[in-house]
Amino acid sequence: MKRLYIWGMVCWSIGWLFLWPNPDALPTKFLWLAGIGTLVILVAGWAGSQHDTPRRWPWRALIPAVALVLFGFFANADIPYSATILIGIAAIVMVVAGKTRTGHGLGDGLLVAGTIGLMQVVGAYLYFVYLGPRGHGTAVPTAILSAAFRLFGINAAGLADGIHLFATDRLYHSVPTLNNMGLLVFTQIFMGLIALAVTGKLRARSVFTGGLIVALFAFARYAAVLLWDYHQNGFAATYWDPSLFAWTVWPVGIFLQGLTHSVRTPGTIPLKPEDPAILQRRAPLRRLAVTIVAAALGIYAWTAYEGYHPAGERKAGRMLIDEFHSDWEWTEMPFDTVWYGQQSTYNFYCLAEYWNKFYQMDRGHDTLTPALLSKYDILVLKVPTSPYTPKEVDAVYDYVQNGGGLILIGEHTNVFGYATFLNPIATRFGIRYIADIVYELKTGDLNLHRKPGLMPHPVAQNMPADFLFGGPCSMYGDLSARSIITEKDIKTLPADYTQRNFFPERSGQTSYRFGIFSLSLSVRCGKGRVVSFGDSTLWSNFFMFVPGKPELALGLAEYVNRKESFPYWRMLTLLFGTIALLVAMVSATGFGLEGWVWLAAVSLLTFAGSSRLFEAINQKNYPLPTARMPFAQLNFESEHSRFFIPELRLAREPDKDFSTFFLWTQRVGVVPRKFPTLEEAMDQPGGQIIIDPVTPFDPDELQRLKDFVEHGGTLYIFDDPSNRISTSGPLLQQFGLSFDLRPIAPQAGIGNDLKNTLWEGGGRVIGGEPLVTIPDGSVSCALKKASAGQVIAFANSHLFERKTMGYTAMVPNPIQNTISQFEYRLMSYMHDPLAWPQTTAGQASQGNPVTGE
Repeated sequence: MKRLYIWGMVCWSIGWLFLWPNPDALPTKFLWLAGIGTLVILVAGWAGSQHDTPRRWPWRALIPAVALVLFGFFANADIPYSATILIGIAAIVMVVAGKTRTGHGLGDGLLVAGTIGLMQVVGAYLYFVYLGPRGHGTAVPTAILSAAFRLFGINAAGLADGIHLFATDRLYHSVPTLNNMGLLVFTQIFMGLIALAVTGKLRARSVFTGGLIVALFAFARYAAVLLWDYHQNGFAATYWDPSLFAWTVWPVGIFLQGLTHSVRTPGTIPLKPEDPAILQRRAPLRRLAVTIVAAALGIYAWTAYEGYHPAGERKAGRMLIDEFHSDWEWTEMPFDTVWYGQQSTYNFYCLAEYWNKFYQMDRGHDTLTPALLSKYDILVLKVPTSPYTPKEVDAVYDYVQNGGGLILIGEHTNVFGYATFLNPIATRFGIRYIADIVYELKTGDLNLHRKPGLMPHPVAQNMPADFLFGGPCSMYGDLSARSIITEKDIKTLPADYTQRNFFPERSGQTSYRFGIFSLSLSVRCGKGRVVSFGDSTLWSNFFMFVPGKPELALGLAEYVNRKESFPYWRMLTLLFGTIALLVAMVSATGFGLEGWVWLAAVSLLTFAGSSRLFEAINQKNYPLPTARMPFAQLNFESEHSRFFIPELRLAREPDKDFSTFFLWTQRVGVVPRKFPTLEEAMDQPGGQIIIDPVTPFDPDELQRLKDFVEHGGTLYIFDDPSNRISTSGPLLQQFGLSFDLRPIAPQAGIGNDLKNTLWEGGGRVIGGEPLVTIPDGSVSCALKKASAGQVIAFANSHLFERKTMGYTAMVPNPIQNTISQFEYRLMSYMHDPLAWPQTTAGQASQGNPVTGE
């Protein structure tokens, strides 16, 4: 029956395959497997109780037991934290019915199962933070596997990019990284063995033997799966499909059976004497106090080591963007109303100008020297297309050591040599850009990052919950690096230098890495700081103000705009936390498994409090900076409005896509921002825009919008005949306006004039000052003054959809140019309702400022 402990532990371990990094997380399957594993362990515990001396735990054990149960129910934690409930219930059973064999067996089984689950939570933390992001190397696994294959007569070659199997008709390529070989599940099996040792089901030395067995099995399993996939001509999901993974992991339990033979008795409680006096001598209450205090201090210090970021000394914010080494993503070509095409949107002009609103920004065109760098607090090295000299590398390193802040921006697949030119600098700080590109694991789409709910890095703490990438590269960081963005559920494909921009073929690939990857890292070096990012596309003009991007841009700059006041604090915190936890564990051993319950309860409760404390401190220490100059901002709310911008995915045909309209506001110096609720949008300065509203406004919202306009605000209300469930009526009514949303058909006798584009197919506005007049005398766009502010109502919103305005990278045709100029003129009302921008080439220079009549 002792072998059942192994099988129960394996059930728990396999359950993790159905949580992250599985792209289709199935928590129900995890619960089923954890439940089956727990039942198997309960059977083993009941059988063991028949040969052991039952003992009731002291009443004091109810304190950590209740704490663990409450933690599991109310901590808003993930499903695996339910293991704490099992430990708590086990302790309660041991207190209440520990003297009976049935109670003892039940409590013993629940304690073993809960301990396995809790230790595997620790394993998940180790995997996510330390092992997974660094488990993508191929050198050692490839050398071992290729040698093994050749030993058995299989024609295999181990190269730098993985293992290759040769046949007469084809070549099969696989990448045997530790992640691809099942690092997560085998880490959890190893943590399960530790849990069995903690609860007395295995000897401590058996853990090391079991670890060796698990490692050998992982290699053998991967080799078998590789050969199977080779003969099946390759399936995209062979190496990560959770069901296939689960069936191929089960046999490890067979090889671990022998570990239980070294345990002489199935007893679970090492303290057999029942005399309270003897127990008191062995484990005095002062020792319990030492356990509690040391565990609390150790977890508090360890949480600080992982999640606390001292504010340091804030610098003046003098920023230098290096243009000398970069002939891509330019910052000097104005994004204006004259220059169009791909190059106009695929550059960093808007990023640079946005940074300039908060920091004193310069562009550099000289070699990087100590004298030059000494004038600045922040250095930005973006997508370099030429190498840095050794002297420049040394100058940058010394600059950071002395308190400078460094932002490194790379791109996917080493296109144009970005990684080649950045890595000589990045590696000096323990960071390396990888020549690959990141996609969603299952779909191959652009990856959507989900911000962690606990202790996000200060750089990322103001990002939205979901953040769309544009195809980054992954990166490696040594143990001194801290992850800003760690991504799961993704795969990376290596650069293909035979293709344009080195993009690899997405489909039919077997040579990919998957698991946990770092997409942005931070490092403290001397008195300075470094942040790295691997997706330059996000800062291009067309993506720059999509939600999350401006917050991240400011977060990167603000984090490195600090100077370390005490560089050694993290090392000392780690040392103190480690010593305190060791003291706590040694002290807890005097109480047997009761001490383990105390240790678990104190550690979890301390972590719950300290993690939120340090998260709040980080929020306070790293607020978004205040602009040093005023600028125009237009706030788009999506609570009532109906429109699309590429916030969570790229556009699809049926979308009411306003991405070009959104981007074009930047051509006249406006900063567009999108917010999920009207309240959040109204809390921001600038104009407000509502597009095709379909959700009713409550009285408080209507009053707040009215007050906003009367106090000098500019409100844009766009609607369209296609919006059959429009809710704009009550909003317009309080300003003396209304929409007639019956579509206007082309009128007989009217020539094919470009200005007809502004009203054909739209509706009418009733009331206000005409801005776009229809030939029959009615109005399609109107302005209404309201005290100090104004409302602009437009009844032809489909005019501003991308299918009408054109793609962001296009050069507008005459119709699209007419629409664009109309947008620019509407935007000018946020500055001065009488100050229209100068007309551009090809436009009328007199007449009606909107229609050109």
